[in-house]
Amino acid sequence: MEDMNHALDKVKGKSLRVAVVHKLSFNEPMGIGYLSAYLKMHFPYINVEFFNTNTCALDDVKAFQPNLVLYSVMTGQHKEYLSYNIRLKERLDPFISVFGGPHPTFFPEMIAHEGVDIICRGEGEVPLKNLVGAVISCSDFRFIKSLWVKYEDSTHRNEVDHLVEDLDNLPFPDRNLYYKKSAFLRSYGRRPMVGARGCPFKCSYCYNSGLNELFKGKGRILRYRSPQSVVDEAVSIKSNYGVRFIAFIEDVFSGVRLGWLKEFCERYSRLDIPFFVSIRAEFVKPEVARYLRKCGCISASMAIEHGDYDYRRKYLFRNMTNEMLIEGTRILESEGIRVASPIILGLPFTDINDELKTLKLACESKPTHATTAVFQPYPGTALTDICLEHGLIDSASIDNLPDDFFSAANIKYIDYAKVLKLHNSFTVLWLMNKWFNVDVEKWFYRLPNSMIIRLLNMALKYLTFVKIIGY
Repeated sequence: MEDMNHALDKVKGKSLRVAVVHKLSFNEPMGIGYLSAYLKMHFPYINVEFFNTNTCALDDVKAFQPNLVLYSVMTGQHKEYLSYNIRLKERLDPFISVFGGPHPTFFPEMIAHEGVDIICRGEGEVPLKNLVGAVISCSDFRFIKSLWVKYEDSTHRNEVDHLVEDLDNLPFPDRNLYYKKSAFLRSYGRRPMVGARGCPFKCSYCYNSGLNELFKGKGRILRYRSPQSVVDEAVSIKSNYGVRFIAFIEDVFSGVRLGWLKEFCERYSRLDIPFFVSIRAEFVKPEVARYLRKCGCISASMAIEHGDYDYRRKYLFRNMTNEMLIEGTRILESEGIRVASPIILGLPFTDINDELKTLKLACESKPTHATTAVFQPYPGTALTDICLEHGLIDSASIDNLPDDFFSAANIKYIDYAKVLKLHNSFTVLWLMNKWFNVDVEKWFYRLPNSMIIRLLNMALKYLTFVKIIGY
């Protein structure tokens, strides 16, 4: 509490200094870009600076002298950021720490950790704007919606705010925020874009199922930007940074609605920028595929996840049949749209025979690229709740999840030795079937679990992935 008061005293009569701390990877942190742009739109005089924990020392943050330090945290990364924040608290003048992102959204109890002053649940633009406004005006911020605030030995647990309704009113992401700190991201030809927020589906392994429940009654879950807004951002990216490829990273591409897609196609096709989308098998119709290809779509992600329809329906809450997945892939590929098929291994209540069914479905559907991940029981998902209910995991194991999707998750009765062997040989086996029509089940047991196979698998996965990116 004393540190927070000192931090507030520092702001009085001065310009607010906001440090955004994040560990950069190959993917642009779009959420952070939106937050920065939204803050600068409402408070153009504040100073927002990005610090990449991969390259920036604690002294770099200290020299900036922030009043607010913001973290965007996924489960698996949370311990690293909590530790980093403690070190900042020890080295810097008093500041207010704010943790947002998936982990505090579903684990708001992290407010109890030492050094955590505030957590934000769900979309952060409006709550963060309200917090910054309150800090600048020295107003009471204990009751801002979507925030949990630690204050005077108590925690104020506020309900979540309404969702942002009109996405066209949001500014374009502040990409310069992190481009200044990463020459790689600045020069990378692939630029992500978000054309919609929310997802109407309830896949049990996805955080959207928990997010939809959390924001029930707080506005429309699924919101689309207009085709004109999306095209305007693409034009801005092209003129300011250059772009060779755009990846639309929303859960389901807005263009599954034919009216939206036709208008988008008319406007976007003039830009001559190839792009990637995510789509579900239910939405893949010949007319949709034709329009997608006409306006520049060269690749799409359409998840298989698991090879058994009954399992998908019962445990993953995905009702598309194997035939729909195969036909959807065929329609897209026949239009020249290369398909990437994400797959989850190590799911609860499965064994290696189930995993091999998934491999066989990937062979039958014939996508351009098939990629595997190992299931991690992230908090806030229905499948994690199922695992907890059946005693397959405990809450302690959730708090010790890795920060990747390729490691064992310690779910009971899963033979992770075989799961990881399949994960490390999946692309090899899938391509052996595609090229030589081999029996993948037999060859799974024949292939050694060796470093050579793993390296070969990585190389082949990369070569097929390059076809998805398209440049």
